Amino acid sequence: MDAFHVGLKQDGFKSEWKWLDGTTLDRIFLVQRYTRSFQACGRVSGLGLLGGACTEALRWVCKQSAATVQWLQYSPPAFLWGNTTYSCVRP
Repeated sequence: MDAFHVGLKQDGFKSEWKWLDGTTLDRIFLVQRYTRSFQACGRVSGLGLLGGACTEALRWVCKQSAATVQWLQYSPPAFLWGNTTYSCVRP
């Protein structure tokens, strides 16, 4: 299964996840941490948004212009992007 670094980093086990530009990741996205290293880097795979070892060689998601999404309080949670609703499901 392919995984891609997305530009997130966590310095320490209880610190907040931050993007490479220093902004904090919104709390609506939970990141499961799967490394014992002090520093973890965010990645996306078929399992979702995960925190793994920063030293692991993975491909990167390229920078794109920001998209505006509308978070929908459904069950399961979903978001609206353009005219399409995307449901958030567990693997």
